[in-house]
Amino acid sequence: MNQDILLKLNDIIKPDLIKMLSSKDDNISMIDKIIRTIGIDTVNLSEKEIENIISNYVFISEKIRLDLIEIDERIREIKHLDIDGVEEYTRRKYRYFSQLNKTAQDEIISFINTKFISYLLDKKTVDYYSRQWDEGLMLMLNSIYEYAWHKRYFDYTYDFSSEAKFRFTPGINVFQAPQIISEYASLKKSCIDDYYAKIHKNVVDTNLPNYLSNMVYRNYYISKRSETFDTLNILYNDGKYQSFISLAIIQIEGLFHDFCVLNSENNFLDRTGTLVEKAEKTLTAHQHYRLAIYPYYAFDAPVMRNEIAHKGIMEGSNLEQIADEILMDLHSIITLICNKINDKYFALFTIYEKLELLEDKSECSTVITFVEELFASSQVHSWESVRILREPDKYKKEYFEGLSLIEFCQNHYEKNIDDIIQCLHNLIFGGAFWETLKDQIQSAIKAGIEHKSGQLYDFIDFAIAMKNDFIGKLPNETEAKESCKQLAALLKPFEN
Repeated sequence: MNQDILLKLNDIIKPDLIKMLSSKDDNISMIDKIIRTIGIDTVNLSEKEIENIISNYVFISEKIRLDLIEIDERIREIKHLDIDGVEEYTRRKYRYFSQLNKTAQDEIISFINTKFISYLLDKKTVDYYSRQWDEGLMLMLNSIYEYAWHKRYFDYTYDFSSEAKFRFTPGINVFQAPQIISEYASLKKSCIDDYYAKIHKNVVDTNLPNYLSNMVYRNYYISKRSETFDTLNILYNDGKYQSFISLAIIQIEGLFHDFCVLNSENNFLDRTGTLVEKAEKTLTAHQHYRLAIYPYYAFDAPVMRNEIAHKGIMEGSNLEQIADEILMDLHSIITLICNKINDKYFALFTIYEKLELLEDKSECSTVITFVEELFASSQVHSWESVRILREPDKYKKEYFEGLSLIEFCQNHYEKNIDDIIQCLHNLIFGGAFWETLKDQIQSAIKAGIEHKSGQLYDFIDFAIAMKNDFIGKLPNETEAKESCKQLAALLKPFEN
């Protein structure tokens, strides 16, 4: 038995383990005492696997203990701050983070009670303690519950303003963003003047007012705001920051309205609520945006918006700095809207590229690859990608009038966007697609595949969703329709 493992047992979260280890019952070995406390069956485990389980139990338990202490201290701290006389949005912020941390506390306790032992058994070949240097492995460990993965977003003092502004900085990819955000947040704490100087440099270097004007013009859903953003471009470049701020702050709320409409089923909403309500409707549906961006638009941005609404102007001598910050906010919201629209098409472009790269372009090879790629894509992209293929005509106005999508296809493919979508549409409405999907489900059933409904990469869930979306759209008395009906019969036991 590794002596390091025995030394670490002093840090264990379960006090009953230490109590058992100090027992004078010499008939029970040290390992047996530990395993009995953890509560696992070791019959089919090797000695190395048992050591790993014990090591991981101790190591992860200590991480859990520290997380629970940190959360408890934060909840207590917020409780002392949430007193009478606190400004309204600050009070809302305290209560939001108090509840957020209580939910995290509950999730961690639930993990301990219901998932910890199975997790240890799943990872019995890994020793986390001896591989703390392995960043990838530690990231995997942090996925055991949300708090471990996104710890900074549970801290009410975190700089959510910088997070919202710089997550989508032009020229910065998604992997660079956390480091960029961290650098800006640190600079804001150490030297606020340098922070604003760096923001201004970013605005100037990217010609951000003009960049935003072009983004709006090239997007079908928000192109109606082109005149307003052209005006904002002129106002900023002429140094008329007071007028710029008064007009731009309204556009933040207006863009969130557009975002709400875009997220609605019928793409029409008269009323979408206050700025906070709009932000809640659009950002809380996405796990990362809910944690990382929503708090800024819920508790900080409304303060400035309300000042403009009540006074008609923004008072102060630092109007250029405020204008720069608003430009960054506008860029983030516009990027979110563009991503919402474009991502579903880029998912289809990726599938199309995979089909184009096939050496064997026979129908069999093409359809099998298409099923595989569509399944994989559906796990990470919006299901709306699939619905584009179900009803292309419903989306034609969106992709024909979205200049950014048209130009992307012109620069990357021989076919235009309509031809690409029609190509994939024809595949999915062909008999070979549904026959292949049916055969794969049949094989999975024979192999005794476990249906884990609601979990990512569950192929049966994918087949059920495909059947539900297309069975009413496939033409009657076609091979595709008949194969889809046969697929439906195979899937019926999994839908009860």
